[in-house]
Amino acid sequence: MVRHVLRFKRKGVDWLLEQLTPALAAYKQELEALKAADKKIKDENAEDKRKKNEANKKVRDKKLFDLERDSRALKRDLRWAAFDLYTEDQKFQNIKAKVDAKPEAQRKAERTALGFFKQVALKTKAAAAYFNLRIKVGQLDRNAVGLDETKLPDEIKQCTADVARIETVLTMVKKMDTDLKVEEATLDLGGIEVSQ
Repeated sequence: MVRHVLRFKRKGVDWLLEQLTPALAAYKQELEALKAADKKIKDENAEDKRKKNEANKKVRDKKLFDLERDSRALKRDLRWAAFDLYTEDQKFQNIKAKVDAKPEAQRKAERTALGFFKQVALKTKAAAAYFNLRIKVGQLDRNAVGLDETKLPDEIKQCTADVARIETVLTMVKKMDTDLKVEEATLDLGGIEVSQ
């Protein structure tokens, strides 16, 4: 029983490490991009040549305007994708309820008759479209923040706090991993895989 519990712990700790490590790297990369954008804006503002500074600001404002326009259009598409996902999920739930109402022996035939697997595919496609649009909206919004000198300091502060939180959790998980390795060594679980 102790070994069984340790397998669950190992699986959980490994999953956390697999999620937190790339998340931390991505957040740090984003923080560096925000700091670079902030530095660029400050350098442009510090220049003595007023005309060049104004020209840089106009270019930045135009890019910001375009990004915000594109973001609004994508957010509209995202709302439609969310509606499509909701619709496909409702169809899936209706079919599933009808299939589940049948006796076990009749479920396979009922799934085929109602197009259960086709509906699963449609729901999955709608979920993928929604998720991909969410990623694009997030990217555009982050790019827009990098051009907006009023929002940039708050975004840097928030991203720095997020990095600190992830680092804290990752440190805790690494300690859990070390403690777990000691427990595993104590029980000599070296050859046992999590999937067993």
